Amino acid sequence: MVGKAGAYEFETTRSKPVRMEMASRLDLGSMRTTIGATWLDEHLRDHGDDVGVRGFGGDVEQASMARRAFLHREGILKEVGDTITDNTLQTLEKCDLANAAKSIALKLSKEFTSAPSSGRINGIYTQRLDRPSGRYAVIERAKDFSLMPWSEIMDHNLGKQISGLIPSKSISWTLTRGRGIE
Repeated sequence: MVGKAGAYEFETTRSKPVRMEMASRLDLGSMRTTIGATWLDEHLRDHGDDVGVRGFGGDVEQASMARRAFLHREGILKEVGDTITDNTLQTLEKCDLANAAKSIALKLSKEFTSAPSSGRINGIYTQRLDRPSGRYAVIERAKDFSLMPWSEIMDHNLGKQISGLIPSKSISWTLTRGRGIE
């Protein structure tokens, strides 16, 4: 009987492999005091303080309390016990991108231009940024740059001209041909 059960389990795991996904590039301690929409903020939004008190659940509970206190000190939450909402996450992401934009503007000596909410964006994809709020692409133009949500296809086009169409909340990227003198 054990042989059949083992064979069944082997086949099941082979046909349905475990899929792992990285929830955050930051450790739990760093998430307590970073400016940006972190996994811990999403957890607080979705689950509040409902976690176990032992092991990782206990670590999350301690980090959650510290995170709420930090967000209150920063003025993002009015009270320590306030609920984390989608608006809270958007505020954190905006602060995170504003901090990144200031740093990059100094480094590039270019102005930051906010990404359009719809329309087209063109430029050269010059680098990927790993921020607390997620991954972003630096799209440079002659006098300015924008930060856009990163997608995997971009890494194959580092240093190349790309064009993005923003119909609503998503972006469709295409590689454009560079213009050269022949």
